[in-house]
Amino acid sequence: DGVTKIKKYSFYDESFSKVTIPSSVTSIAKDAFYSNLDIHISDLSAWCKIDFGNRVTPMEYKGRLYLDGKKVSERKLLKYYHRSKK
Repeated sequence: DGVTKIKKYSFYDESFSKVTIPSSVTSIAKDAFYSNLDIHISDLSAWCKIDFGNRVTPMEYKGRLYLDGKKVSERKLLKYYHRSKK
């Protein structure tokens, strides 16, 4: 892993269909991903602790977030997101 930041427009090319985010990532800039990109993670708690800047939260990516290959429900994402803010 070792990647900690994902910059603006890093995965904004339409040729990408999915990206896997390592649990080492601590910040993701607004507009880092193309809008139809599927985002794959292996640690939901780590995802919910990422700094997404001013306007974006982990909830922005509901509907296209996958945990270990399975789509994450909005309910599960909300649960982990609220837990991470305590």
